[in-house]
Amino acid sequence: MKDCKHILAARLVQERERLSKAPAIDTDVLPKKPTYSEHRPRYNLTQTAEKHRFQVLLHDLCRNIVEPPQTSRGRPYTSLPDVAFAAVFKVYSTFSSRGFNCDLEYATEAGYLLWSVHPNRVNCFLEMLS
Repeated sequence: MKDCKHILAARLVQERERLSKAPAIDTDVLPKKPTYSEHRPRYNLTQTAEKHRFQVLLHDLCRNIVEPPQTSRGRPYTSLPDVAFAAVFKVYSTFSSRGFNCDLEYATEAGYLLWSVHPNRVNCFLEMLS
């Protein structure tokens, strides 16, 4: 088995710093990129169900978040599990906040969120974490 490009790079750096001798590299031959067999129907099924499966797993993960008690008498807090779900799902989607709004509506309809979370609330939550 040949060394990967990371191992080769580390050895070249060692040689440059005079710690060891550089590995022999044949520059006349182009490296061959490995190919992998693919079961196309299974691959297609996985790709088409990825977003749904992600929501199922994320919902299962977030439902175990303990809700802190509300200490003020104002408007009720947005559910922490819902905000955490929405924030992680937004980052996963790579959409803008406005573009992500329909995903939040679908997630609420599917039962992954107790209440619809406004995209600005998601932004505030993410900003608070940074």
